[in-house]
Amino acid sequence: MRVITEDNASSISIEFEQEYKNKSISADNLFNQKFWSRCLPLDIVKKLYDVLAKEDICLDSIQLEFLNTYENQLFEKNDRSRFFRKKKENFPSVYLWGEVGRGKTLLLKNLSKLLTSNYLNIHFNEFMINVHEFLQENQGIKDPLRVFTKKVLSKVDVLFLDEFQIEDIGDAMIIGKVLTELNQTNTTIFLSSNYQVHDLYKSGLQREKFISSMKFIERDFLYFHLQGDIDYRSDKVHTFLSLEKKDINDSSMREFLINQFDKNANFLDKLILSNRKFSCKGFGKRFAWLDFQIFFHEPNIAKDYLELCKKHEWIFIDNFKKINDSELPLVRRFITFLDTTYSTGAKLCILDTRDSISMLYKGEALEHLWSRAKSRLQEALFIE
Repeated sequence: MRVITEDNASSISIEFEQEYKNKSISADNLFNQKFWSRCLPLDIVKKLYDVLAKEDICLDSIQLEFLNTYENQLFEKNDRSRFFRKKKENFPSVYLWGEVGRGKTLLLKNLSKLLTSNYLNIHFNEFMINVHEFLQENQGIKDPLRVFTKKVLSKVDVLFLDEFQIEDIGDAMIIGKVLTELNQTNTTIFLSSNYQVHDLYKSGLQREKFISSMKFIERDFLYFHLQGDIDYRSDKVHTFLSLEKKDINDSSMREFLINQFDKNANFLDKLILSNRKFSCKGFGKRFAWLDFQIFFHEPNIAKDYLELCKKHEWIFIDNFKKINDSELPLVRRFITFLDTTYSTGAKLCILDTRDSISMLYKGEALEHLWSRAKSRLQEALFIE
């Protein structure tokens, strides 16, 4: 019996594939192509580095450390003697946490694609909507959560839940059981979050029970803090804003938002805030794009701005015009909006020049408030 080594693994795999095509051996003996791909040296770091290089993305030292650590755990978890006994893909699960914009989604999304073609990448909020809908539609069956997890298991080898966070007691009680069931059946789980596990669901009802249900994550997962203060998304925005002003238009903006923020961005529907519809130029998982002259003429209030900042990490605004005391309701709304973005830490991008915006309000009635608004605007990004 030949031993599979790094030197001969590729040739052995090719021989088996050729024998299968010639029907010299059965499909059962061959197992499957995905099985043999796992016998080969994966070299995750190099492969992912090459994939991202094509998009002009260069990994920093902390990101490379994460990938090297994952690659080491991958080989430790799948020692060669166990390959012949496992039918299910067996990759290490990951909890990757760190500051906004550190590349967590980018890394885990591309890593899941490299590991298997049988993956599901989904935002945590969307996943929980699916869970709740399934429970609602299957109230009469026994242990519907277990049925749901089996439904997921039958479809994916790697489940990536992006932006993992808990704000609702219903989600807190459900997600613990779902993840535990998946973990016990060797389903690979990738979780990205802005918070470490012990900082989730702060001040929530029955929090101790929730945290207890999450202990297996630190025990069984690769639990990695993606440290550093480099915000790669901000760098991309800065690069876009450094273009000539004439090159920053609706068409280039849509292309930029799709490529850098959300490939499924919506540029057709209205924005839903506080169960009301408001005009917008586009929105996605991480951004909202507003028309200054249209959005702030609509009857939105502070509560709407809070929800806007909570839902969307970045807020882009364009189509500015000079305003005065004849449009005081608009001025008041914009001032309240700026206060809200400042207090919540939302990232504001003004698609106009700083000099132009400095002359935005020319009036007297709200000058005492506008001085504060001008200070808030200094935190925003502008076209250079």
